Amino acid sequence: TLQETMLRLKMALSQTISFQKSNICVLVLLLMALAIRAYGINAWLPGAFLDPDEKLYVLSGMEILEGMAPRNIEDGTLYVFLLSAVYFLHFLLTNFVSIFHSLVSHDLGKSIGIMNDYFISFYRDPSMQYILARGISVSFGTLAVWAIYQVGKRLYNPTVGLISAVWLLFSPIHVAF
Repeated sequence: TLQETMLRLKMALSQTISFQKSNICVLVLLLMALAIRAYGINAWLPGAFLDPDEKLYVLSGMEILEGMAPRNIEDGTLYVFLLSAVYFLHFLLTNFVSIFHSLVSHDLGKSIGIMNDYFISFYRDPSMQYILARGISVSFGTLAVWAIYQVGKRLYNPTVGLISAVWLLFSPIHVAF
């Protein structure tokens, strides 16, 4: 009985150590995925664009924020509406003090002017909106590496999950788009 208890304790400890090693491996893979996908996030800005669809998505996201109907969203609207929400959060965070001051002073015209300045700055240099859009792709690409690990781990075992995650981590098409 004492030997059985010691054996159970030893097995539980080895499983805990194995679990910790697996988590460290997954964390390292996720950090690598983030680094690989984020590398060059500001490439080709502000003028030329590597992907012709990128410009259409960014413009559609800004059009939604401006209150216009977006054009060229045949491929789906979730990404475009997510872009618009991220752009709105970016607007709020970068103009928080000005917006708060205009609301306190009850000057709605100043708030509208702040929003107009945001759109004007976009049309002068849209680099920040492109970086935000690419940041969304980086985030979802990194989450996909974690998701494929989870699927492989649950369907088979942690080793299959790690191999699958490594495969997706270095998949050129997944990194590029």
